[in-house]
Amino acid sequence: MESIHTPSAGLVFFSNHAGHHTWLGVFALLFQRNFLYKQSTKSAFDLATTLSFSSASWVLADDVVGLQEVLRGATQTTDLKFAIVQTP
Repeated sequence: MESIHTPSAGLVFFSNHAGHHTWLGVFALLFQRNFLYKQSTKSAFDLATTLSFSSASWVLADDVVGLQEVLRGATQTTDLKFAIVQTP
């Protein structure tokens, strides 16, 4: 009968422990990736909604300077590459 202190028992424990940590890490990575994707998508839609409401009156008034002011305020947003305002 083998004791718990034999090399094979330690190896089994270590490999089982490492396997559990690997799966835990993969699960955490996937969860975090999905969470960040949902948050960035929500943030993009929120910014688009805010810009559409803010620019509506300037578009109707045909005021280009007002539109530039609204878009200049949007440039403070992180990771914004460009913004386009189109008339209906």
